[in-house]
Amino acid sequence: TKEAIALFRVTETNGNANGRSVHMSFWSTDGSAILVDNLNGKMIERIDVTRDKKGKIIDLVFNKSAGVYLGTGFSAVAEATAFSGNNAFGNPLIGSVGGSYADADETPMLIVGEYGNRIVSGAGCGGVETQGSMFFSGGVSASGAGATQSTFILYALDDSKFDANNDPKENFPFPSQIFNDKTNTNTIGNSYGKVTSDDPGTSNDSGQLPNQTTRRDSHGAAVTLDGKYVHVVDRIQNVVEVFDAITEERVSTYDLVSKDGKSGREGHAGPCLKRSVLDDNDLQLNDPAPDLLDSTPDGKYLMVAFRGPNPVTVSHAAQGSCPGVGIVELSEDNKSGKLVDVLRTTNTVDTVPVGTIPGGRDYSGAERSDVHGAIVVAKN
Repeated sequence: TKEAIALFRVTETNGNANGRSVHMSFWSTDGSAILVDNLNGKMIERIDVTRDKKGKIIDLVFNKSAGVYLGTGFSAVAEATAFSGNNAFGNPLIGSVGGSYADADETPMLIVGEYGNRIVSGAGCGGVETQGSMFFSGGVSASGAGATQSTFILYALDDSKFDANNDPKENFPFPSQIFNDKTNTNTIGNSYGKVTSDDPGTSNDSGQLPNQTTRRDSHGAAVTLDGKYVHVVDRIQNVVEVFDAITEERVSTYDLVSKDGKSGREGHAGPCLKRSVLDDNDLQLNDPAPDLLDSTPDGKYLMVAFRGPNPVTVSHAAQGSCPGVGIVELSEDNKSGKLVDVLRTTNTVDTVPVGTIPGGRDYSGAERSDVHGAIVVAKN
C-alpha cells in the first residue's frame, strides 16, 4: 500500500495574482531532496529528505533558504506551510518548514544558465541528461495561445561548460538544436517554420483529433539504460522520436497506436484501443496522448503517462482516450519500441464539469482520470 507521509503548501509570491500552483516535482539524483516547480510563484523550491540506515524516510523539511526565483522583482507574500494530522489511512503526517527566506544564500540552488526564447524557443516540458549533455524539448504553450501552435524541437546543452562559480552569461553555453520539425509554427520564439507568400506560419488550426490534426507537441523525454538514445514523445501525434545521444541525430520514429509500433492507424490497433474510455460515443478512441515518462531499471521498457478525456491542464493538446500508464517495450537495440499494454487508471469520483476542449471532443462521460507523469522507483 502506498500512502502519503507529508503534505506541504508552497510559497506564495507576487509572481501571480491567482495564488499558488505547483506544476510538478522531481527527486534529486541522490534522493536527498525533492525539487518543486512553484509555477505561479516563478521559483524552484526544495524539500530536504532525511532517511534512516535502511533508506526509510524519517523526516522532510521544506527548506525556505533553498528556494530560487526564476527572475527579478519577486518576493514572498505568504510562507510555505506543512500540514499536520493524519493521512487517509489514519497514520500521522510528518514534515516541517525550516530555514528563512532572508537566508536564501545559505543553502541555495543556483541558476547557472539563462536563455532568451530566440535561442531556446517553445514551452517544453521534459529533459534528460546523458553522454555529458542535457537534452530537453520545446513544445506548445500551456496557455490558450498553444491551441494553434505546433512545436517539436529538441535541444542539447554541454554540461561541462556551465560554471556555477561565476555569474551566468546569457545564452551560454550555446545549445545545439538537434531537431526542429519543418512544420513547426513560428511562435514562442521559433523562426524556422515554413513561410509562404500566403501563410506567415504563425498558426495551425487543425486541432488535436487523430486523423485530422497536423499539429505537433514534443513533451516528455527518457534516456535508455545504456545512455545511447533519447526517446521524446509527441503528445498530439502519438509518436515517439528517437535520437542518438552521441551523434545527436534522429534515428527512428515509432507510434503508440499500432500493435507493432510501425503501422500507425492503418495497421492492427495497439492496446490503447481496448483500454479506451467507452462512455462517450463521439470520443476518438486509441488516442494515448503521451506525457512524461521514465525507463525501467532493467532497461527493457518505458513507462509513459497517458492523459485522459478531460485533461486537467493543456486541454488543447492533451486529450486522450486511455488514461493510465503505457508500457513501451524497447527493441532494435533501444532504437525503437512498441506499446504492449496500458495500466488503466480511473477516477469517477470527481464530478468537475468538462467544459470546452479546444480542437478536441467536449467529452460527456464520467471519467476524470488524467495521468500527467510516470516515475519508476527501483526496489532495493
